[in-house]
Amino acid sequence: MAEHEMTLFQVGLAAFYIFLFKLTQQTDLCVLTISANRYRAELKDILGFFSNTLPQRMIIDPHWTLDQLFDCTKELCLKSMRHAHFPYQEMGELQGIQTLFLAEPICQAKCSSELVLKPSRSLLDDMVAKFDMTCSIDYNNEIRSITASLNVSTDLFDAKTISTMAYRFQCLLDQVFISVSSFVCNISLLLEHETELLQQVNMNNKFQYQSNLLLLHEQFANRVEEHPQKLAVVLDNQCLTYGELFYFAQLISYHLINACHIQPNDIVPLCVERSLEMTIGILATLMSHAIYCPLTPNHPQQRLNGILRQTNARCILTHDMTANKFESKTVNLSSLIRPNNIDIIDQSLNVPRRDFDEVAYIIFTSGSTGEPKGVQLTHRNLLLTVASYAYNGSILPTDTALQITPCSFDAHVPELLGCLIMGGTSILLHPDGNMQLNYLTSLVERNQASYMHSVPSHLSIICEQLEKDNAFERLVTLRSLCSSGEAMDIRSLNKFRRNTKATIFNLYGPAECTDVSIYKITQDVKQMIEPTCIGRLSPNLVCRILDPYMQTIIPDGHQIGELFVSGPSVFPGYLNRNDLTQCVLINGLSDRTEPYYKTGDLVRLDAYGSLHYVGRKDFMVKLRGPASFAQTRLYLDECLRFGTSKNSIATYHMPLVYEIIQTSISLKRLERALMTIIHKHKILRTRLLFDENLGELQQEILDEISPIIIVTEVDNEKDVEKILY
Repeated sequence: MAEHEMTLFQVGLAAFYIFLFKLTQQTDLCVLTISANRYRAELKDILGFFSNTLPQRMIIDPHWTLDQLFDCTKELCLKSMRHAHFPYQEMGELQGIQTLFLAEPICQAKCSSELVLKPSRSLLDDMVAKFDMTCSIDYNNEIRSITASLNVSTDLFDAKTISTMAYRFQCLLDQVFISVSSFVCNISLLLEHETELLQQVNMNNKFQYQSNLLLLHEQFANRVEEHPQKLAVVLDNQCLTYGELFYFAQLISYHLINACHIQPNDIVPLCVERSLEMTIGILATLMSHAIYCPLTPNHPQQRLNGILRQTNARCILTHDMTANKFESKTVNLSSLIRPNNIDIIDQSLNVPRRDFDEVAYIIFTSGSTGEPKGVQLTHRNLLLTVASYAYNGSILPTDTALQITPCSFDAHVPELLGCLIMGGTSILLHPDGNMQLNYLTSLVERNQASYMHSVPSHLSIICEQLEKDNAFERLVTLRSLCSSGEAMDIRSLNKFRRNTKATIFNLYGPAECTDVSIYKITQDVKQMIEPTCIGRLSPNLVCRILDPYMQTIIPDGHQIGELFVSGPSVFPGYLNRNDLTQCVLINGLSDRTEPYYKTGDLVRLDAYGSLHYVGRKDFMVKLRGPASFAQTRLYLDECLRFGTSKNSIATYHMPLVYEIIQTSISLKRLERALMTIIHKHKILRTRLLFDENLGELQQEILDEISPIIIVTEVDNEKDVEKILY
């Protein structure tokens, strides 16, 4: 204080600013201080009590050192004294003024090199909180000690929270007086028990796994030896046993190696509809020691061509339904597995064994530039993800799994291959079978499926249909019902819990780190379903939740930070994009040698060690990406009549709805069509037309675009709807 010629009050005010910044994660702060001094020398000898409340606004730069913050606080206090005579009551009537916090002063002598402070009594002897929070600092000259106290409104905070805040303030003061060269953002409010909680989050649920595991197709071959006559895949009236599936996959792998000259680590795209050929093609690619890359047949040709350019593929696996989609390099799986074309395999595959950490498959996701980016995932990534699912009970070796997830989503790989390498049976849907609800639920009943996984919007529509038909008994065999990719629909999940015996699992994990956390919802109706909860961290992973200044957040269930994940399910990088890889795989966040994946997802961590999803950090909006089932069902019929594709709809939960169109349809005709399919009270205020590649747009870009059509005349059915919408 002597070095900066500051009073204890000014130091305390600076500490209080840091305290509020760390608690609220806000930099623009306004604190009320009480002034009881004469603001002019002429008033020094006048008797009376001069008291006023001064608002002191500080915009903190988190990268300031404490030295810099002290200087700014001192300057702020001196400048505010010029206005000490202006009544705060009148200032409070000014528009835009809102102050929540109060910092009380210390009665003190004039500033000198040897500062002498006089202790003072609190002005709030009645213990009534006049503000949300009041901080008082008292100096006892006799014992040369400082006492800080917080007077907090119990209407807003309970006793436990107030006590915790007091301990945090003490922790902060200890750091403030140790080193004034520290950065403001590096000050920590973490208490000892919270540090232990963060360690437990990363240490719990560990299980041992073999360091030298078999490759994916080798795992499948072991299951073939164990039960060759067990059903592996079923599609309506077609089926393949483990032995038959292995034979056909091996047959195709011979063709890939000998006829197509596929080498280890070559990328083999697979463009097929839901079919037996899909499973055969995936396993054949892995058996030839190549890399599986799914292509969605109904995606725009421009996107498919872009992926082919990036993969530099020697051949493309298709079947009869997609054979004409590409001009060259195609291998028709349907023709190769016809009975008259089948050869007897009398030799073993002669290919070098691949490393467990080499890439097994690539999933292309949309990027902010519109250019698809390839997420590379290894044999280790998938095997340990499946092991984690088995450890938590979401999928087991005894399950009969309904395979709903399309190949455009990364979850289809652990869902399909995971079931097969564990020894289960996979039930496939025919093309567009996920949109035929009676067909889908009948498959569960007919095949006695015990596992089902889909996005929450799809599950909600299934629930509505089952409730309408009074047909929940079709799901009586379900043991595990999994959802992922979207926020949970609490009402639907409660109905599933009441009407089935299934345990519900909410799975969270981006494509770059398929398995991050699992939220388990049991049949116990006393367990409240938390819509934002994504559960505890998956086994063998560690995480850090950091604020914008790379500091650990407080695990109180309120503070928000970005999730960083490290462990065996984290991908090795993007295909041919080292620049993007370096941006998301971060080293040096801990003493671990493995990098942390920067998810871009904002989460909270509660006091029980569970993660809660908040949203995206970058506000990405998908363009022409795969719409959810609910959106597709709403728009599909009408949009197809007007020439748009079912993947051309992009919605965003903001006041604006962005509509992406792929054809030359007139705007007037499109406007009439849209107004007929959108419910009247769901007002479509603005429509934007883009001429962009498939991908994502950042919210900042959308904000800068001027709308082409603005609809101002909208029919409202009721006055209530006018208020709500």
